[in-house]
Amino acid sequence: MTHQDGYNLVMVYEGAVDTLGHTYGPRSPQVAAAVREVDLGLQNLWNLEARGIMDTTNVVVVSDHGMADMGVKDVEVVELGPCLQQQEVEYVVESGSYVNIRPFPGCTQQVAESVRRCPGVGEKVVVYTKETLPERYHYKANRLIYQVTVIAEPGYFINVEWEGRILASDKMYKDFASGVEVGSLEQVDVYGLLCRALTSLPP
Repeated sequence: MTHQDGYNLVMVYEGAVDTLGHTYGPRSPQVAAAVREVDLGLQNLWNLEARGIMDTTNVVVVSDHGMADMGVKDVEVVELGPCLQQQEVEYVVESGSYVNIRPFPGCTQQVAESVRRCPGVGEKVVVYTKETLPERYHYKANRLIYQVTVIAEPGYFINVEWEGRILASDKMYKDFASGVEVGSLEQVDVYGLLCRALTSLPP
């Protein structure tokens, strides 16, 4: 965290809130208790002041996604498995609010059309190829993103029973002024923010 200690960047992941949120729901007592534990952990960071390094340390707290509070009766499940052909699809990644599909070479359009015809897919559950993904997602340029992506709006859950399947919000924000409130950031802005805080430039 400091040059004399040999650290320029320290990153810590706390997964309890995410795990309990998925299991019990974002407004559950279990999540509330986990948030209190994280809050106590964050309080320990202010011990940096006693070490005399608070003035040279930036603290950034982020979340990887938000959660909608819904009951089972509020969610419509869309089953994609029956609409996929073994000879056309190599991998299916994730389930829930989005699914990423890797077709075999030459099968992208066939797979996309098959999914579009799947029951429940339409206005609220939308199929994109890498070429048609909206730029606002900042998602399609990476080589790890497969050729077909299915995105569901809140209230819909995409389920895929597939033999070759891979399992794969608000944020708080020295480079940072004290007592200043700024607008929300895009998730992709965190990388540039950390680069600037580390006095380096993003590639």
